[in-house]
This record gives sequence, C-alpha cells and structure tokens, in this order.
Amino acid sequence: MRKISSFGNDFLDILFPNLCLGCHSPLMAKEELICCHCKADLPFTRQYLFKENKLKSSLSGRLQIEKAASLFYLLKAGLMEQLMYEMKYQGCKELAFYFGKIFSNELCPNWLDDIDIIVPVPLSIKKKRIRGYNQSEYFGMGLVNGAVKSIILENNLLIRKKGNQSQTRRGRIERWNNVQYAFDLNSEIQPEGKHILLVDDVVTTGSTIEACFQVLNRIKNVKISVLSIATAKNI
Repeated sequence: MRKISSFGNDFLDILFPNLCLGCHSPLMAKEELICCHCKADLPFTRQYLFKENKLKSSLSGRLQIEKAASLFYLLKAGLMEQLMYEMKYQGCKELAFYFGKIFSNELCPNWLDDIDIIVPVPLSIKKKRIRGYNQSEYFGMGLVNGAVKSIILENNLLIRKKGNQSQTRRGRIERWNNVQYAFDLNSEIQPEGKHILLVDDVVTTGSTIEACFQVLNRIKNVKISVLSIATAKNI
C-alpha cells in the first residue's frame, strides 16, 4: 500500500506540481514554498547579525528598544514585494510561518535566546475577518516552532481597539495619527519583568511599532525588542 500511495503522490505531483511563489517553477524535493534560487535572491538585511543596526537606530530615537531587526528589505517591484503580496492578500499565511521558521532555524538561531514572550501586532477584527488570519501571528508561530528554547506566543496581550485605515501611501505624521490610539493592554495578562518580542510583517516609518511600544511599556520592568519580516530600505 505504501508503494501505491507513493506512486499516487508522485503522479499527482506531475499533474499538479507545487510551484515556487517567486518564479513559479516546480519545487524540487525538500524545497518549501520558495525554490533555492529565489531564496538566494531574497534581499536579506543581515541586521540580525549586529546589535547596532539601521532599524534599531531609527527606532531608538523614539523608543527604548533592547534590539531590533528585519529579515528582508522591501524593494519596490522586487521579489520580496511579490511575496508579501502573496502572504497578505492571496491567503498564503504559510509563507509568514516559513519566514519565522527559517529565521530561528537558519539565519540567527541565537537571536531569540533572551526572549520570553512573542507578541504579534494585532489586526482589527474586521480586517482579520476579511483576510482570515493575521500574518504577524503566523510569523510568530514560525519563530516559536524553530526556537531552541521554550518561548510563549501571546496573541492576546495587545488589543486592537479600533480599525484604522490602511497605512499604504501615508507619510510619517499621517501614519502616527492613524495608529496612536489604536491599541490597548489586556488587563488579564501582565507579564511583569519579561522580555517581549513585538513582531510585525513590515516596518516602514515605525509608527505602528511606536504605538504598540507605548502600550507595552506600561508593564512593570518590561524589556521590549522588535522583529519584522521586512522593512523599507530608507527607514
């Protein structure tokens, strides 16, 4: 039965091959979502290899961040922009999980060593209902899945009080005005003295991160770090 099943799967792979989300070529054995060639072409920031980096410097001007990094640069009309579109608007939540997993498995396994809790930036109820998922939650799930130590993923610590309008095409001041009162703390969860990792899909001006930080910083003796899948290169 095992041989027949294997033959059946191979036959289905020929008829309906899994395709790379980047170049749409058939994936080879052991390739997952993205082929090796596209994976090698991803615009890695390598910020996670350095304690002081461009993203941390940008956020530290406004916030007392322990550490910060993004995995990739988001370049206009580039491969990463295409993949982010698949992840956010084409239902490919597995891609966010994949990025989390490769970060904690391959790119920088030790980066999460001092993290206690991962907190995804929450979506509005309406947007999550329409999309069906929060890509930042799936990114966090991938990080936890690949982490060496036991880390808690806490999806309910931050509450989205209101659904703000899209941040796309907004300037820094407009983005801040759009999100500054959008979040609150869940009073039933108070992780005092913990190191929280705030995770998001994209950091552009940092307004959403700043709004979340101001809320999380109410927790006693808390330390806060930031990790995102992508960032604008000119942040």
